[in-house]
Amino acid sequence: DFGPYLKSADNVVIKNGIIGKATHHGIHANDATGVTLQDLQIHDFDVAGIQLNGFDDITITDCDIGPSSSNIPVTGRYLHARTLLRRFGHLVDNYGDEELTFQGRETQTVREYVDELIAQMDMVYNHVINDYEYTEDDIDYDRWLKATDLFINPNENGYGDGGVVYGILLNSRGGAVMGFGNAPSQSTNAVIENVYIHDLAVSPLEKLKFKTNPLGGATRGPVADVFDMIKVSDKWGELDQVLEAKYIGTAYSDVQIVMSQFEESWYVLDHTCFDSGIIDWSVNGVPFVEETIHGGCNTDIQLHINKGVIGLRIDNVQGFEVNDINIHDLKNTGNLGHETICGAYTQGNAHQDPLITAGYTGTEGYGITITQSQGGSINNARIDNIETHYGHANGIALFKDSIVD
Repeated sequence: DFGPYLKSADNVVIKNGIIGKATHHGIHANDATGVTLQDLQIHDFDVAGIQLNGFDDITITDCDIGPSSSNIPVTGRYLHARTLLRRFGHLVDNYGDEELTFQGRETQTVREYVDELIAQMDMVYNHVINDYEYTEDDIDYDRWLKATDLFINPNENGYGDGGVVYGILLNSRGGAVMGFGNAPSQSTNAVIENVYIHDLAVSPLEKLKFKTNPLGGATRGPVADVFDMIKVSDKWGELDQVLEAKYIGTAYSDVQIVMSQFEESWYVLDHTCFDSGIIDWSVNGVPFVEETIHGGCNTDIQLHINKGVIGLRIDNVQGFEVNDINIHDLKNTGNLGHETICGAYTQGNAHQDPLITAGYTGTEGYGITITQSQGGSINNARIDNIETHYGHANGIALFKDSIVD
């Protein structure tokens, strides 16, 4: 969050350099004008090599983008926990002695719930940073198994578990985390020339939006960290299993609930949303009933829409030239989406436009996507080896209201 007043950059030149080891983007700009990116090598990023939102007059030339990160040891949930440490501290300082009892468990204080979460985080840190290997001989081995299930990336290749990875993303004003073409306004005047995008890989994990109040928001924590219904339930699948499911929780979900019940400051709570049905289920053991189950699909752990792997994405751009671009070896190993709650859907949630992409989209792969963009041209594009394990593999996808020569 860059705050309510954004002072954007203009007349920027970044050239002749190497940018690597980025946990989000190599280069990320909002509302910038007059930007030149030249002779750059950008690699080992988690989300995008370059993302420009709400721009005017940008040029990207002679750039080598890729590979994306393939050594991501933890899931997005660990990032959430690290990000929220100061808020957890506020919770403990002000409400640490308050008590809560989850169904089927012993009563614990707020401090004890937070301490357990931090203890599991510390074990993961010790394993990843200090190369410590926990064994059955360790006194805290059971805790380590829980920490592993909660935080360690299950992908054997170290691909990210988020919903998408890009080489270059050119977008209109605002974020691009929802559906294609979903951001407002337009960007103008882009030139991409002699650019090489390669070796991008992702393995999205779908999460469910879930709530029992049809008028409320998806169940989530302060930073839109989704309440992971599948992981915190003892069973999940068809409707009868959902109705029988009991809360077993994780150290993280316990603290999400505890914070929602005791914290009073909305500076701390922010996006937090837990309706009474979720609390009754997790704390009092009250089962769900069919009439109050409301959900959404096609989202990742940050409540962003899953889109797969994309070499170059152009959304809501007026006037663009793409010349001499080479895109190859893009891989998406993500599994099929869940059939629970949403069933066989065309629109997974309100932010997905089914006229652009229908159904679960976390399995997809694209060399280039162009959405709601006009006055553009593509010349001498080579796209090879787009690999998806369960979805479509597309060279160029021209979506909704686009005109390209």
